[in-house]
Amino acid sequence: MTIPEKTKTVSLLLKTAVVLSAAVGVVLSAYAARGTFMSGRRVFMYFTIQSNIAVALISLVGAVFLLRGARVGRAWSVVKFVGAVAITLTGAVFTFILAPTLGERAWNVQNVLTHVVVPAAAILDFFVTGPYGSLRGRDILFVLLPPLAYAIYAGIGYAVGWEFSEGVRYPYFFLNWGSPAGAFGFTDGLPFMGCVWWILVLLALLLGVGYAYLRIVERSRRKMQIELAAVRWSPGYSDMLGGCHSMTLKKNADGEWIFTCRDCAEYGEPTVVTVYEVSPEAAAQFETFLKEKNVFALENRPASNEFITDYSPWGCGIEYRRTAFGKTERDRCGLTEYKKYSGSDYKLIGELRERFTALRGRKISETESEE
Repeated sequence: MTIPEKTKTVSLLLKTAVVLSAAVGVVLSAYAARGTFMSGRRVFMYFTIQSNIAVALISLVGAVFLLRGARVGRAWSVVKFVGAVAITLTGAVFTFILAPTLGERAWNVQNVLTHVVVPAAAILDFFVTGPYGSLRGRDILFVLLPPLAYAIYAGIGYAVGWEFSEGVRYPYFFLNWGSPAGAFGFTDGLPFMGCVWWILVLLALLLGVGYAYLRIVERSRRKMQIELAAVRWSPGYSDMLGGCHSMTLKKNADGEWIFTCRDCAEYGEPTVVTVYEVSPEAAAQFETFLKEKNVFALENRPASNEFITDYSPWGCGIEYRRTAFGKTERDRCGLTEYKKYSGSDYKLIGELRERFTALRGRKISETESEE
């Protein structure tokens, strides 16, 4: 689904804020005075800085995609989703866990940029462009990868004696394996519970955040003002000079939905044009199906490059009108055989075809055309 121009502009502004804030925040952190929380060259050992650099790179690459008008695949939607959840962890842990223990030392310029401004801008940008992506429910599991990888990294660092700051072998108090709580224990003061419990709690919170983000994106997608205009389906043929067949759903001059089949048995022969009525209820249900299943996202699948000579591939074109910011634009989503679809994609395409062909109601007319 094409992103509207005004939405692109908002996204580019947010991406710019992410890149600039992350760059300034990281540099200020690296050159901060000794004794400051996360300062010096060791800052790059912290999840905060690593996640800031990651989302800055994601925003930078995303900006290039937007400016070039490139269509991105599902993998990029997952990367952006994981980045948004990871930077949420950065902001939430600092605001609700670390800042209260640091007091006034927490709220310097670099910490505000890397723990507040960057997360806020990156999360907003995700919600701005997320409805145009192709995320699925099972993608939530990917959000666990960055924190798990960092927990392993920090654990290795503690075991071999890396110093995350002067004389300190852990990045955050809840990853201090040598604390009185150890791995599975509990204490009355910091860290209150062992590292394993902290990791499990944070992972559970991340799953909750990821689920909430997916639900918000899905709800935003459903609320997008998209009005179906027409659908055309053509099956594939082994001989481009042989017969042809196509099915089209569109409104007639009276604003009523009609389903038109064009059949030609052999090249040069007359085309039989059969028109069927379509009930408004059936058309509305089909339109709801397209939105809820996000069929439009199938257009973003990468090309397969498996072209066959003298062969006409199957294809489906969905035309729709989209209203955003009070302006209505006409757009088109194209599905074709020459794309790399997953098993679930093919299942959705099969359901799309079944629902589409089932729209045919009572036959209205049947004529022959020499076209």
